[in-house]
Amino acid sequence: IHHDMDDAERAGILCEEDIPLHLRNLLGKSTRERLNTFVHDIVRNSTDRDKVCMSEEIGTAMRELREFLFRNLYTNDQAKREEKKAQVTSTSKYIKDLKAGGSSVPASPAGGSAGSASPAGAQQNEAAGREGFDDRTIDAAEARLLNKKRDAEIKRQKRRKAKLEEDIEKTEQEIEDIQQKMCEPEVLQDHRKLNDYSERLDEAKSTLDDLYEEWMSIE
Repeated sequence: IHHDMDDAERAGILCEEDIPLHLRNLLGKSTRERLNTFVHDIVRNSTDRDKVCMSEEIGTAMRELREFLFRNLYTNDQAKREEKKAQVTSTSKYIKDLKAGGSSVPASPAGGSAGSASPAGAQQNEAAGREGFDDRTIDAAEARLLNKKRDAEIKRQKRRKAKLEEDIEKTEQEIEDIQQKMCEPEVLQDHRKLNDYSERLDEAKSTLDDLYEEWMSIE
């Protein structure tokens, strides 16, 4: 709740005044104040008890705040558009970083030079070309073979990327379902169930991170 609200404010999607006034008056008028309210309420209501719990008043307000975020942030059109933008931006930066680090430039089908993306490699090839000799020149047959392998790899990567996007969508839905389940009163009042859902949520988020990392590694 707290980090999500901070992120929403930084992104310009929500501001503190958007939160219903009765929730702000009860829980606090800033992320820090609300966190302080939740922690102290849990400590007060869990002392000398065999489970961790909130008071009914604060627990109800927390669920209402979650519902507010689901309506106005998690399913917000602007936020959903930013998800795709973030994917594109991250992927673009990743590719640029790879190229800046000296990844190879594909050889030309006509048998041109296959130089390095680094400045030194480019200068070496340019100088060799002026002298009419380049020890990195690939003949036409080898170039065709390389292009064929490259095309096959591109198709494989496209198929893998499509599968990753399906898995990402499923995992994001799983995370949303778990978060909604954790808002239910019977779950919030049962420490064992809440802990179980919390572990499942962590596992799903870890899986999502791995999927995104692999997705971004595919050019």
